[in-house]
Amino acid sequence: MTLRPGQRISPTAIALNFIATDETWIAAGFKQNGLRLMALGQAVMMTFVADPGVIYETKVAAIPPGVVQGQITPEDAADPLQEIASAQNVYPVRLEIPADVPAERTRPGTLAQATVFTDEGNPINVLAKILMWISAWANYIF
Repeated sequence: MTLRPGQRISPTAIALNFIATDETWIAAGFKQNGLRLMALGQAVMMTFVADPGVIYETKVAAIPPGVVQGQITPEDAADPLQEIASAQNVYPVRLEIPADVPAERTRPGTLAQATVFTDEGNPINVLAKILMWISAWANYIF
């Protein structure tokens, strides 16, 4: 908290964040055109920005039946208009937490990158695995 006695904030400004830690899970945002082939239990490769060079394997845990695009409250972000603009055409998918991931990597707000492999034998999977490997090592730089 960075407020000092006597400071004032506007009703849409974020002053405090409350994070529920009773349940931790990973949500990944995917473009809607990629969802038609996505199903529960499919293989996922993911990298955490805070764990460069390491690739974890997990599975798709849940795909919500629907979402309401672009609806947020001012408390959701410092810049709600930016959040609405960036939320278009993104669908949340819940991923299982990889069994071998250290607990500190699953802190709320941790950034990761995930790739879902929807079709076994698809030649694009080889390219996706190479790109995931590059992304994992690029985390050392960025």
